Amino acid sequence: MRIYIKPTTKERPRFNTSTGRAFTTGKTRHFEEALKWEYIKNNGKNYEDKFIEVDLVFAFTPPKSWSKKKINEALEVRIRPTKSDIDNYIKSVLDSLNTVAYTDDRYVYKVSAIKKYDTEDYIEINIKELELI
Repeated sequence: MRIYIKPTTKERPRFNTSTGRAFTTGKTRHFEEALKWEYIKNNGKNYEDKFIEVDLVFAFTPPKSWSKKKINEALEVRIRPTKSDIDNYIKSVLDSLNTVAYTDDRYVYKVSAIKKYDTEDYIEINIKELELI
């Protein structure tokens, strides 16, 4: 399933100094809500408490400031995105899909992910139930 949303990393929790409580930033919260609703809108399956494999593709548009030559190189996969760690992108998607695609992300048995440039920003999510031997 391809969801046309700009991939966003999971930010560190912030702390309220007067209460001492941790909270999720607005940017992360808005991204997680948007991804959750897009998954539901695209008839995403709920795997409940079954073990699953998750394959993710994070696609980014090349910066507009780049030359046409550099943009073409990026789209031909000769230049790869280096901004932000891939594990933070993975964490944001897995947390977003909690209770929507699965009961809890502890049931995610295997994850694979790539970052690449493309003509549009999107996240491709492929979830498979783990085949038990």
